[in-house]
Amino acid sequence: MKTKQWLRSIGILWLSVALFNACGSVELPADVAQATALLPEKIDYNLHVKPILSDRCFACHGPDQTKQKAGLRLDMADAAYDHNCENNLKAIAPGNAAKSDLVKRILSADPDYVMPEPQTHLTLTAQEKATLVKWIEQGAEYKQHWSFIAPQKVALPAIKNNTWAKNEVDNFVLSQIESSVVKTGYALSPQETADKTTLLRRVSMDLTGLPPTPVEIAAFLADKTPGAYERVVNRLLMSPRFGEHQAVDWLDVARYADTHGYQDDGPRTMWPYRDWVIQAFNKNLSFDKFVTWQLAGDMLPNPTQAQLLATAFNRNHQQSQEGGIVPEEYRAEYVADRASTFGKAFLGLTVECARCHDHKYDPISQKDYYSLFAFFNSNNENGQIPYNGEASPTITLPKPEAEQKLRFIRTKLTEKHRELNTEAYKNGFAAWLAEAEKAPEKAILPAKQDLLGHFDFDEPKGKEFKNLANTKHKANAEGDDSLSNVSSVVGKLGRGRYIHGDNAVNFGKDFAYFERNQAFSVGIWLNLKSAKTVGTLFHKSNGVMNGHRGWEMNRLADGRIQLTFSNVWPDNAIDLETIEQFPLNAWTHFAFTYDGLSQANGLKIYINGRQAKVNVVNDNLTQSILYGKSKSNWYSDNRLIGRLSDQRAKDFMVDELKIYTRPLTPLEVQSLYSQQDEILKAIRTPAAQRTAAQQQSLLLYYAINFGHPSRCSLQF
Repeated sequence: MKTKQWLRSIGILWLSVALFNACGSVELPADVAQATALLPEKIDYNLHVKPILSDRCFACHGPDQTKQKAGLRLDMADAAYDHNCENNLKAIAPGNAAKSDLVKRILSADPDYVMPEPQTHLTLTAQEKATLVKWIEQGAEYKQHWSFIAPQKVALPAIKNNTWAKNEVDNFVLSQIESSVVKTGYALSPQETADKTTLLRRVSMDLTGLPPTPVEIAAFLADKTPGAYERVVNRLLMSPRFGEHQAVDWLDVARYADTHGYQDDGPRTMWPYRDWVIQAFNKNLSFDKFVTWQLAGDMLPNPTQAQLLATAFNRNHQQSQEGGIVPEEYRAEYVADRASTFGKAFLGLTVECARCHDHKYDPISQKDYYSLFAFFNSNNENGQIPYNGEASPTITLPKPEAEQKLRFIRTKLTEKHRELNTEAYKNGFAAWLAEAEKAPEKAILPAKQDLLGHFDFDEPKGKEFKNLANTKHKANAEGDDSLSNVSSVVGKLGRGRYIHGDNAVNFGKDFAYFERNQAFSVGIWLNLKSAKTVGTLFHKSNGVMNGHRGWEMNRLADGRIQLTFSNVWPDNAIDLETIEQFPLNAWTHFAFTYDGLSQANGLKIYINGRQAKVNVVNDNLTQSILYGKSKSNWYSDNRLIGRLSDQRAKDFMVDELKIYTRPLTPLEVQSLYSQQDEILKAIRTPAAQRTAAQQQSLLLYYAINFGHPSRCSLQF
């Protein structure tokens, strides 16, 4: 033992002298010289040096330009090599520790010269100092961030006991064991070969996470034929448990969870993504596809259901249902989470540090971070998610038998669309128009045809408003006691009602709840009294707390009108915004018509009888706009005019609300505005004097109201 220690001391002394000679005037302190003997033969920048520089030096001499001292960067080779210091020294002189100011400073005992500076309370150990010195003497080779370096096949290390190694991994293990005497002074030897029971247990736990059953143990022990172990491995690889076990680590990286995380921590339907990951492992999906599908499966040509489902990787972050939050603040957090997870999972970088400043340790600037942030800032989502329904955007995942039925239905629909003959409509229209010109009143629909509700609000006082179309469905004022009468005011026709903001008109149970496949139309006179009249004017919706399910008419802050039909807004919805602003301080007629086909081109907005030009913000309504068996809103909010949670609009007047259970044609909407029968007017106009617009409007009126049941699909 004493002999061994003496030899080690002689070796350290020799190494100290060797370094002294190599470094010229650099004299290593005894503890640093002693630590040098414990270093590996080759110092690697990423493995040995960068952790030291990152922890002790980069805060003042790293990527963050706002924090750099003395203009010195130690994270980049050229910057460190070229930086001039006192006494004709370089910050780092590759291959020459004596010419490197870094070496002199880390070895110095002078508090005014030593680095790290004493006031930082950071110090270097003897081994860390030795590592930096040896790295510089070996050429101070920098390397890219470890995750940017492609793996390369290396030569097998030489070993003495060639009979022990059974595979290439064994060579690396045995090489470390055999070199242990040099590093520690103690000789190690490999463990004894495991018996078959232990081997089976190890491989079963490694591949499936489960121990072998007694039956499996007995079968393996009894199998004396060549390849018994390989057959066990193949059996385990084919087991569904293999994918379940291997998926665990990736699901952790993907921050998978069955709940939302914030506040109530409500449940979410993410298990299909979990199952996709498991199946990917079980099907041995190639890694390039595994990555590509999760990052951009929806961007592939004609993506499959599996490729779309894989993109749920980007939606595993926490989401908040809490009332009172600032939705945009939380939406930004979701984007940041996606960027951060991408950095860790695929770049090996903690990119979130660059959210506030240039990264102090990893090679990413704040500009780089927000460029990456922008990449993940394209989801059509809301920061506050609903209590009912999945947070959009979502995909529909029909079972195979349901998908087969859907394909059959689509095929039949395509065939029916081919049968539509516009010329046949025109022939029928000509016959209808000829008869209509002889007896106009008999050729058109009655004024109250399909009229579900007509509220004129002419009652001088009280809280109840009668429905002129159906006396069974009345409306009532509600809200703040001091305002609950919904003040009677001079209306467009007779009397109207004033909505203060804390009051509303409740239209009772089972009224005006329409499904997305039901056609209907709404017309109302409005008088907005202030530019601050922003929010929901009338609706059948529960607002943000439940994904805006239903339909809403809102005035935006810039004065334009928004009309939405939503399952979960903003993605699973039709969302239209008018280009023109809605007038203030004047009675203005607003109407919309909907054909029940769940498409934006079937939803028309009219202002003062004229179809308004709109921006189609979203056209992706694929699921119900009602809740469950009740076919209503979640908590049966029966209001139609006024207050809707914190979306309430204030200071506006209403009059003459009419709701129809069919899509009104342009001439019918014009009639609501002008208070004249525009259809009769067009019919009575001599054919030679009839305008092209009138002729087209009459054709559309005929097609929708008297034509083929599939008439709504016609485009005129």
